[in-house]
Amino acid sequence: MEYRLARVALAPAAPEDCLCALRFLNNNAKTYFIDTSPIVVSGESAGGHLAAVVNWNGVSDVNDVVDGPNREELARKVSPLTYVRTGLPPVLTIHGDADTTVPYSQAVILHEALMKVGATNQLLTIAGGKHGGFT
Repeated sequence: MEYRLARVALAPAAPEDCLCALRFLNNNAKTYFIDTSPIVVSGESAGGHLAAVVNWNGVSDVNDVVDGPNREELARKVSPLTYVRTGLPPVLTIHGDADTTVPYSQAVILHEALMKVGATNQLLTIAGGKHGGFT
């Protein structure tokens, strides 16, 4: 699936696109022989921010990394940190500690917030890893 980036459509267009894709999968599961019970969502960078189940170097607190009018309210709506709660599916965050695009601290913030509510999660740190480019 694809989603619109901010240069094409302002937030919250990207999360809305993701929800539409999940609805499509769910509504068309029989047609495409999809078992919807174990859906795992993965993404890298902006996709990691949107997926937050297998999160490759995604932003956790959008307010920390953006500027602009109405920033705080919008950032809160599209930040994974806003939705941290008990009962979440397991989350795997993979992030390079030398990432200059999305600071490694974003991964640590998410990991700590998930730990605080008792959510199953793991932070896999890639030593010397930049913004992607590793497996």
